[in-house]
Amino acid sequence: MNAGTLPSYRIRLCEPEDAKGVRDVLEATYGADATSAAIYDWWSLAFSPDAHGFMVAEVRDRIVGVQPMNLFPYVDGPEALLGGMLTGVAVHPDFRRQGIFTGLIEACEAAAWRRGAAFVTTMPNDQSRPGFVKMGYVDLGRRRLLMRLLRPRMTGGERVPLIGHLAGAGAGAVQALMSRSNAAQVEVIEVGAPGAEWVAVFEQHARRNPGVRLGRSKRWLDWRYGQVPAGRSYRFFEAHAKDSTCVAVAITTQEMRSSLLMAYLMEIAAVSDEIAGALVKSVAKELGAAGVDALSAVVSSSTQVDLLRRSGLLEVPAWAPLKRFYSVARFNPDLKVPERWKNIGGWQQTLGDWDNL
Repeated sequence: MNAGTLPSYRIRLCEPEDAKGVRDVLEATYGADATSAAIYDWWSLAFSPDAHGFMVAEVRDRIVGVQPMNLFPYVDGPEALLGGMLTGVAVHPDFRRQGIFTGLIEACEAAAWRRGAAFVTTMPNDQSRPGFVKMGYVDLGRRRLLMRLLRPRMTGGERVPLIGHLAGAGAGAVQALMSRSNAAQVEVIEVGAPGAEWVAVFEQHARRNPGVRLGRSKRWLDWRYGQVPAGRSYRFFEAHAKDSTCVAVAITTQEMRSSLLMAYLMEIAAVSDEIAGALVKSVAKELGAAGVDALSAVVSSSTQVDLLRRSGLLEVPAWAPLKRFYSVARFNPDLKVPERWKNIGGWQQTLGDWDNL
């Protein structure tokens, strides 16, 4: 459909009854199997416990574009912030190049600024990133992908050349690094859901690792991990000190990828790096025993990378032909923001923020 025949469109807030129209746009954009309807509806239409600004574009009562946005509580040290997170933008192929993409983003930004958000951020793919940068978003950089083999005999170089390369190049260095680490004496157990004591662990972890991060309140944890639709499941782990105090927590999920069973580290938080490393190693051992081939994590800051390296994960080189995990952000024009916010190293991001795997 060209500009001469396109009827005028309007942008409005999404309503729950728009679910079918939203999925029609996603199917036309990404294919029928690209996004599970149950998972998408939960993330984008169930809305976060705080606020949302999910926008849709309509032409003659037909939804032709979608841009979900959740408004989440963030923190930067002692400072409480509100931030908007954009996920899953899509414009129907018949209605592209008409300004709908830009209109949706601008509508979300306006909603975020009205609520006092400090920034709007998103994690675009290779195709959408140039559009965001053109609109004035700051390219924060790429988050870093790390991986640890759990069953090397299942991941030989012939099946997965990259994993074989990582195993051969890094195994000696990892073993040497791990041998110098005195693992903390903790008891690791698996639990059914995050408990109230998890919040204190996340807060202590944040104080030791400065940077902008999405807040982990009990309410948010319950929404993020406690209302999971069919097709996605999580495992929850705790590390306890000798007095039974919870001192570290971790969350994983897993799926089949190219005939490999892959696990992803969604969250890791602890009162010390030594305890965090002990927990990650215990979780990796448990996952390997359960048949998982490899454990991966995607993080933003050098402190997170260092922690995971000490836990036996290897950083995947930037040239590897795998998914690239970008981050961009636009900052409230009425606020003065620190320069460190404009670089990925000033953020503490994990797959728990948004697992766009």
